[in-house]
Amino acid sequence: MDRDVLEGGGPPRAGSPRRLPRFRPPRLGPRGRWVAGIGAGLTAVLAITLLQRTAPEPVPVAAPSPSAPIAAPEPAPALAPPLPATGSSIGPGFLDPVAKWELFARTDTEVDRIQPLLARVTRTAVPRLLSTGPVSFLVTADRALVRPLDVVPGYEVPDGRPAREMPTALSPHGPVFPGPDPGHIWVPSGSSLVLRALDGGPDVARIVLPEDEPYQLVVVDGGGTLLVPGTSGVYEARPDGLRKLSTGALLAVGPRNWLVAECTDRHRCYSDLLDRATGARREIGPPVSVGPTVGAISPDGRTAAIYRTEDGGHVDLDLVDLASGEIRTADVELEQSVEPGMLAWSPDGRLFVIAAGGAIRMIDRDSGRAGPIGPPLPPVRQLAVRTTG
Repeated sequence: MDRDVLEGGGPPRAGSPRRLPRFRPPRLGPRGRWVAGIGAGLTAVLAITLLQRTAPEPVPVAAPSPSAPIAAPEPAPALAPPLPATGSSIGPGFLDPVAKWELFARTDTEVDRIQPLLARVTRTAVPRLLSTGPVSFLVTADRALVRPLDVVPGYEVPDGRPAREMPTALSPHGPVFPGPDPGHIWVPSGSSLVLRALDGGPDVARIVLPEDEPYQLVVVDGGGTLLVPGTSGVYEARPDGLRKLSTGALLAVGPRNWLVAECTDRHRCYSDLLDRATGARREIGPPVSVGPTVGAISPDGRTAAIYRTEDGGHVDLDLVDLASGEIRTADVELEQSVEPGMLAWSPDGRLFVIAAGGAIRMIDRDSGRAGPIGPPLPPVRQLAVRTTG
């Protein structure tokens, strides 16, 4: 990583490597709120000029009009009228000519599509959600989806088009999860999850969940697999039924492997790394304590980013080297109310985190140092990455 990316406001304080701490037995049970720059040459945060796609003059991002209220009569309030998508040109310092991915950020008022390959940010204004509860935020091949857990409207942002209300056929309520390919998503249906195409059609597959394991606890590993952590262990959820993976607690997931905390009958506890493709297991050392939400493993399977809650309630981010078992604390101040979607890995191993105040930070996984990515955005709530190549 270029040094310039990590500079800004003085040199950051990187954590020093250490071995995994002694295990504190996890307290299993429902997790809290449930469970998804760029460019090494960045030298400065660049000013952004918003441009209407259809107008030559710069205009600000549109906001919901007071004359078009978001809320509609109960019990099914509707979104405000669609708002136009706007683009933001950014300078050449933001360019990454080899990036094969895009970073999406959700704020309270917009969805931002950051394209390092094109040195461009597209900011699409969206109405405020009619819920303050948990939200699913995921991207598919051609759109971003925002689906609150509560029974209120969600919306989708097609690439290059205004935001619009999410079709009820995709999900009338509850979370949505990425499917095995960009054209499908998993949506709730009774006590099950069904696989549906984004553009309609019959259900493709169904996964029946146990009555005592609600779908809001389901975890997605980034490789198309759904995992269900519960009081009796961790299960892989498949159309032909649940398959038990571990009797312990789920620590982090990724498209290649999963990290779990295991204990023997004599209470010798350790971290176990499960290979997703082969099922092989490898002990890497004593596990960390279970954090407020499940962590994320890099696509190459090298590093796990795991939240750690200290005795006083402060939340830190630890980077675990899955080959050596060493752990390094990231030098970043986090929001203390941690939710799914507040960190994301790019396919080439860059870690993006929402820091205190809603700013996006890029973490160097080898040193733990954090740097801004630019451009300045409103406070970010969730992140998602789309692979483009």
